[in-house]
Amino acid sequence: MSSDRENQSAELSSPVKSVFRLNFLKLLGYIVAVGLVTLLLLGVAAALPTSPDGDLLDVLEAQLKHHASKVKNRRQAILVDFDRPTFRKRLWVVDLKSREVLLNTHVSHALLSGLVYASDFSNVRNSCKSAPGSYVTAGAYTGKFGYSRRLKGLERGKNHHALARSIILHKSWAPWSAGCLMTRPANHKQLMAWTKSATLVHVHVAASNWLGRASSWSWSKLPVRRLICD
Repeated sequence: MSSDRENQSAELSSPVKSVFRLNFLKLLGYIVAVGLVTLLLLGVAAALPTSPDGDLLDVLEAQLKHHASKVKNRRQAILVDFDRPTFRKRLWVVDLKSREVLLNTHVSHALLSGLVYASDFSNVRNSCKSAPGSYVTAGAYTGKFGYSRRLKGLERGKNHHALARSIILHKSWAPWSAGCLMTRPANHKQLMAWTKSATLVHVHVAASNWLGRASSWSWSKLPVRRLICD
């Protein structure tokens, strides 16, 4: 009798296992398909050009006037919008007379400031985080990242330690940095030429985001910080 029951139980469990396995494979296939479509859409979004909001161009012009004594380049300025995700083109070189966008490309933010969006900022040395605000380009040099340009922070309390923190403009394909502004190698040579003479670089973060993100979760709470900063 016991053997008959075991045989019946095995016969019943076999179809159940088959159905479960089939449903699991369908679910796995669905997850893979959604993932592939998502990656495709992100790839398309990353390749598409973007335009700066009109009010950000107004902010750029206001910052140019505010820091007029520090800025020598009156032809071009650089605008970065950290309210946009890292996979989008969120850096623009702007012609200051016509407001025409001369270049639109990708730019990194610090990994410790967030994965997709920059969400945690710091002006502290060795924090390895991004710092928003206005900068002016300074001297160029050739170092471990190749031909690079130093950035001098113009806003006390936000980014005035940029020189001491070695925050620079340099080339890389990576979407994240240790605090520097990294741009694609294909555009780097032209950027270096445009920023040769004390050029304004404004890194925008909405005031509400700047104030509201101070307590947000950060990569710096994980051991990954040592891999990036040490």
